[in-house]
Amino acid sequence: MPLLAASVVLLLHALPEQQRQSPKASIEGVIARIGSGEPIPGVEVTLRRVVAVPFDAAPAADTAATFQTSAPALIPSTASDREGKFFFRDLDPGSYRLTAARNGYVRQEYGQRVIGGQGTMVTLVEGQAMRDVAFRLTPAGNVSGHVRNFAGEPVTGLRVQILRSAYDGSGKRALQTAGTTRTDDRGEYRLYWVTPGRYYLNVGLGNPPAEGRSPNEVAAQPYPTTYYPGTLDPSKASILDVQPGAELSAIDFVLAEQDLYRIRGTVTDARTGKPPEGLELSIAPRQGDVSFGFSLRNQTYNPANGTFEFRNVAPGSYWIRANTVFNPDTPIAPNAVPRTVTEVFLNLISSRPAAQAAVDISGSDLENVALTLTPGVSIRGRLSVEGQELSTLAGFDGIHVELMPTTPNEHMQLPRPMQPDGAFSLDNVYFGEYRLRVNYPQQDVYVKEARLDSIDLLSEPLLISAPTSATLSIVLSSKAGQIDGTLVNEQSRPLPGLQTVLIPDQSRNRIDLYKTAVTDQNGHFTIRGITPGEYKIFAWEAMEPFAYFDSDFVRQSEQKGKPVSISEASKVTAEVKVIPAAQ
Repeated sequence: MPLLAASVVLLLHALPEQQRQSPKASIEGVIARIGSGEPIPGVEVTLRRVVAVPFDAAPAADTAATFQTSAPALIPSTASDREGKFFFRDLDPGSYRLTAARNGYVRQEYGQRVIGGQGTMVTLVEGQAMRDVAFRLTPAGNVSGHVRNFAGEPVTGLRVQILRSAYDGSGKRALQTAGTTRTDDRGEYRLYWVTPGRYYLNVGLGNPPAEGRSPNEVAAQPYPTTYYPGTLDPSKASILDVQPGAELSAIDFVLAEQDLYRIRGTVTDARTGKPPEGLELSIAPRQGDVSFGFSLRNQTYNPANGTFEFRNVAPGSYWIRANTVFNPDTPIAPNAVPRTVTEVFLNLISSRPAAQAAVDISGSDLENVALTLTPGVSIRGRLSVEGQELSTLAGFDGIHVELMPTTPNEHMQLPRPMQPDGAFSLDNVYFGEYRLRVNYPQQDVYVKEARLDSIDLLSEPLLISAPTSATLSIVLSSKAGQIDGTLVNEQSRPLPGLQTVLIPDQSRNRIDLYKTAVTDQNGHFTIRGITPGEYKIFAWEAMEPFAYFDSDFVRQSEQKGKPVSISEASKVTAEVKVIPAAQ
């Protein structure tokens, strides 16, 4: 060996371990169009490092409770070449998420099994060269049409929205805006690069930016929000099925001549007997189990006499809601002393008086709607653990009790710390209907009983229509059930990185009984904290987030769920077969 080379080798061996350079990892792959396999150049590929962040309240002292989050984009993005190929070099060991995006295609995360779903992490070790990473991008669709009035004339300056129905983690369904545009001088609109899926479409007055308008444009006359093909009732709207790369044209609206009405009323602050100085007013449809969002347009309020007015309201059923404007000088109740700056802010927000009323419009203006602002009522409660002292339960001070509204309600409840003897208070609870939710960090606990007087809050909602002196009694049990399972495909091979969902056979309106877990690299999953009862385990190969709250979606796979029976303190093993994605 030449003397110089031998000296370098000896020098490297002499370096301390921490000063030696670890071999770097790399990722390379190809991006093509789904179906045809045609390579796609110019796709922006982004790589983000995933770090584990510990929760503040761990289930136990020896348990590492963590969640993953993407670190800032410190790794420069790259673009696919003419052959659709891309490369990342000099990567440190760790976990990453990989995303591909290009105009005209649906943004996709590596490992994503369904449009809109979450992909899988890429885990690299020192010196690993990960090759053959493949993306198959789906072309986006387009929706276009005309908006005309009842005389056949084009209507300019109206907002057109495309919306999708989706669930959130609390089981609430809402229409989420997936794209917005406005009609031009010919009444035309075009929504482009729409992710394939099923959507609703509506048209109505919006807030077009001033720079997007001609100085010669006259604002359109008021029209109520109309859903395609021409209904004011969102529950009767038609669904548009946007296919990959498709152009849905001639999706036209003809806006009927519609009588619009006014809603007038007064607002009084119950604490002072006078009108509030500042007020936030909103109105929203009162229909079905879907939230359509609040509208703040076309309303006025006069603080001198407390009168308010909503204009251009179409016939229908609505919620009217009033909230006092946030006042930083609002005093904080003595029994709610904040511990942090954040708590100060939340206390002020949650203590604002509010009012909500259900109204119906049909054929005439609505007068004399009276709203009385109240700070809500307080409900005293006590929580206990069956067969043991609450203070002996690990993480008892992290337990929080909440009332979740079943109707549109913008009130924010501030969780109060649980006292050592289990006493707690729910303050500023507005009149309305609620369901109970108990959040606890201990994974082997379940809610065995919850009552307010004779009301069983585990089987029916709680209606608050007046102050109550009754005590909310909640009993926990530390004898929750557990499932250890394995998810396999049709060939009985384990499947990593898929979500399993435990759904009760009965009481499917009890969101607290739903449990989920993601399989590890061996296809294994564990579900803990299960209330005794009869369940089914489902695992869909492809599913939109929280789609398991949709009864129609679950019904299609009902016979493919794995039945399990859970008793107190039981540990059940189960092999679950994946439900293949529909082709």
